[in-house]
Amino acid sequence: MNQTVAVTGATGFIGKYIIDNLLARGFHVRALTRTA
Repeated sequence: MNQTVAVTGATGFIGKYIIDNLLARGFHVRALTRTA
């Protein structure tokens, strides 16, 4: 699979879980963050 997914809130608890799952399934992930 060669799909790219953008994840908002990537640095949070749930975002990390989602990113780990997507990477394990073969997706390319773009993490969207913001400065504090």
